[in-house]
Amino acid sequence: EQDSGDVATYIPQLGQADPSLFGICVCDLSGELHGVGDVKAEFSIQSCCKPMLYMLAIDECGAAFVASKIGQEPSGQPFDAL
Repeated sequence: EQDSGDVATYIPQLGQADPSLFGICVCDLSGELHGVGDVKAEFSIQSCCKPMLYMLAIDECGAAFVASKIGQEPSGQPFDAL
C-alpha cells in the first residue's frame, strides 16, 4: 500500500483533505450512477472540473481555437497567484 507524501497546502481546502479517502463515480449514457469507495465524502473539486471545461470550450469554440490558447494565462500571473 502506498500512503507516503503530504496533501497540498497551497490551497487551504486541499490542506484539510483526508488523504485516506478515495472514491470514483461515473454516470453511464442512460443516466445511471455507478460508484465505489468514498463517494459520499465531500471534497473540493479544484482542477477536477478542467476536463469538463475543456470539453465545453471545444464544443463552443472548436478544437483549433482552444488549442491555440493552451499554455496562455490571461492575467500573466502564475495560476495560483490570484
